Amino acid sequence: MPELRVLAPRLSLATRARLRAHHHIDGTAGWLVEHRCLRAAEWLWRVCRMM
Repeated sequence: MPELRVLAPRLSLATRARLRAHHHIDGTAGWLVEHRCLRAAEWLWRVCRMM
């Protein structure tokens, strides 16, 4: 069976860094929501311009 390859170009370093940061911000905000810190989660999303 031939090796499967993705036919899309690799993302730039800046794009990968931004996606990683968004992933961690969402994870942190999700943790805050689970612990009933809704205002802190909303504040984090607003400060990071994700809302």
